[in-house]
Amino acid sequence: MNKSLIKNKGYELLIKDVGILLEEVRKKVYTEVNSVLVKTYWEIGRHIVKFEQKGREKAEYGSALLDKLAEDLIVKYGKGFSRDNLEKMRKFYVLFSNSETLLRNLSWSHYCILLRVNDILARNFYSVEADKEKWSVRELDRQVNSSLFERLALSKDAQGVLSLTKKGQIIEKPQDLIKNPYVLDFLGLSEFEQFTEKELEENLTIGIFLCADKKEAIVKYTLPVDVKNIFAAKYKLYLPDKKETGREVKENVKY
Repeated sequence: MNKSLIKNKGYELLIKDVGILLEEVRKKVYTEVNSVLVKTYWEIGRHIVKFEQKGREKAEYGSALLDKLAEDLIVKYGKGFSRDNLEKMRKFYVLFSNSETLLRNLSWSHYCILLRVNDILARNFYSVEADKEKWSVRELDRQVNSSLFERLALSKDAQGVLSLTKKGQIIEKPQDLIKNPYVLDFLGLSEFEQFTEKELEENLTIGIFLCADKKEAIVKYTLPVDVKNIFAAKYKLYLPDKKETGREVKENVKY
């Protein structure tokens, strides 16, 4: 190898320029592939719903339809078409029925997280915010679990809440709220190690994390092992109606 060529600053610049071009192409290819994948899954969901509506499958044996469809598609096209994935594609079309509103910066993994958000206002907010700020899948998941929309909405009137769903709002960079020193201090965990076993039992605060989804795993694997008085619960911005409350009581209370 020519040593003089290696030391040549122009050659180093050439390597750098080629590297920049390759990175740009890779990003473009990824974006294009992702866009095609999202639209394809949307179309699959549309075809499923269309078939259900035409043959009234949804009311009678829609579940059997997805089971059979998954079985046949897996044989022909691989395991990416499990019943669970087909159910997500179907729900994807139902919740995002206008293909023109699909956001370019959001991957299928982003949309899978959004499918978990039942409240339409919250879902719209997270969609706009994730697209605008180019959140990673992990950041979106963290913000949904920390109930960012609900926390912001509490300080807004009706018009302010609608504005959130259309424009989004950033108050801080995504971060793990459980590791926030103020949260730990509130829970009495910032000086956890200095307590004796007896003092821990008598003095530790009972902590409740309000989450968009009830996930004890977040608490279990983030906080100290011996802390047992921390609980997770799903948080709702709006009170449920009487029918929903009655149904929850029947399902959870044993007579």
